[in-house]
This record gives sequence, structure tokens and C-alpha cells, in this order.
Amino acid sequence: MKPQLVIWFDYLFWLGVLAAVCSLYLNFDLITGSVANVAGAREGAIVGGILGFAVTVALYGLGWFFISRKGSKVAHWIFTVITGVVLAITVVATLMTGFQFGVFAAVLDLARFGMWFLGAVLLFLPEARPWFDKGAPNTPDTFG
Repeated sequence: MKPQLVIWFDYLFWLGVLAAVCSLYLNFDLITGSVANVAGAREGAIVGGILGFAVTVALYGLGWFFISRKGSKVAHWIFTVITGVVLAITVVATLMTGFQFGVFAAVLDLARFGMWFLGAVLLFLPEARPWFDKGAPNTPDTFG
């Protein structure tokens, strides 16, 4: 059976994805509007923004799969380090730009990476160790 901390990681991860979708929705006009006066640039910004978002969520989703479903130590470490670095960059960028995209959007971004980082750190606690020591068991209870 999946340890409770891994289940908490799942909850925090998917809440972070929801926060990312909300943040993209809130920031979309600001991002694409900044290039509105350049011919063809708005369309490129729309496609690039959506594609970049999709690739980012897909890569994080891949990390979630290997952590939550397969019990991979390597994926856990990679996820934790990348999320920690991105959280630090987000904090610094938010403070430097003075909440350029709005306070609520900045709070959503900080909450997203904060939840992902907290979820990854929870997996270092002793209760989650068996999940990574033997790898995730391949039983129907794994997905419960």
C-alpha cells in the first residue's frame, strides 16, 4: 500500500498543477499583450506560451509518475532539486519585478512551486523511505 506521505505528495502535486493552470489563465493576456504591437508576434507568443506550459507540466508530470508510481529515488532527487531552484528563482524574480503580473498571479506561482517543493521534501521523511528503498510495489493498492 502507498504510504500516506506519498499520497500527500500526490495531492500537493495536483494542487500545484491546478495553480499553474490558474496562473497561466491570469497571466495570459499580460504575456501576449506585451508583444501586441509587433506584427505576428502575438500569435507566436500564444503558441509559445501554451507549448512551453504544456512541456513544463508534462516534464513535471513525468517526474510525478516516476516518484508516485514507480518509487524512483533518482526522479525524487531530480524533482526536488529542480523544484527548489525554480522556487528560489521565482521568489527572487517576483521580488525584483515588484509583482508585475499582479499579486494574485505571483501568489499562485509561489504557491505552486511551494507545494511541489513541500511535497518532495515530505518524501525524505522516514515514513516514505520504504517506498523508495524497494521501489513501488506493483499491486492494485499502489493506485489507491
